[in-house]
Amino acid sequence: MNHFNLIEFARILRTLQYGESTCESLEVIEGPAHVNETLIAEAIKVFDNTMALAKQLGNQDLYDIAATSHTNVKNRPQLNVSGLRVYFQGVKDGIAKYAFYGKFLYIEKDRSGMLDKPDLLGSQIPLAFPNAIQDIRDAGNCLAAECNTAAVFHLMRVVEWGLRYL
Repeated sequence: MNHFNLIEFARILRTLQYGESTCESLEVIEGPAHVNETLIAEAIKVFDNTMALAKQLGNQDLYDIAATSHTNVKNRPQLNVSGLRVYFQGVKDGIAKYAFYGKFLYIEKDRSGMLDKPDLLGSQIPLAFPNAIQDIRDAGNCLAAECNTAAVFHLMRVVEWGLRYL
């Protein structure tokens, strides 16, 4: 199950928007050839964060956009604000595309502890029945998403592993 921190997602998007609008302002005030070292460092940092988020989400397209932008900006330390704005905009658009086409599920706080837990039924169960780990994890994810019938299916498969052992 892909899950991520929404606050981090929003922070990255806000930073990209801020970088893009700052570049636009500097283009008007200082001219498009102006170089801003602080903004370049911020771009590299936010592209790193975007790559980490994309990897966590399993989104290869977003990862590729962020990695290409990261490499290009890092290898051109004297990049002007006009060029830098294009990279900020490209990564921001990649995130926006992911958000636009994706579907998101909210997990209530009291259920979030069930996500991706191989030891949901206790720490001894995965040790005794390693083949049941994926079904335990899936059952927890189903419970977190309030898909209780699906959780029963996975829990029955966990029981099946125990019965096979007996």
